[in-house]
Amino acid sequence: MGRLQPCRLRSENQTLEQDFNLTSSDYVLAGGAFPLILKNERQVGTITVSGLPDEEDHDLVTTGIRSFLLQQN
Repeated sequence: MGRLQPCRLRSENQTLEQDFNLTSSDYVLAGGAFPLILKNERQVGTITVSGLPDEEDHDLVTTGIRSFLLQQN
């Protein structure tokens, strides 16, 4: 199935249930997760935040990653 992108699916009027056969009682379309992919490697993990509005969850994750990466240089 590949990665599901909540904003893209919403903009294309797709649903998890109708387009991907995923029941709404088991799955929710929400932002707040960010894949961890090593350079020239595969995905090794995911950072997920939940509890804020979707965009704020995403912003918290990306701000934290950006801060971490800046400290590494």
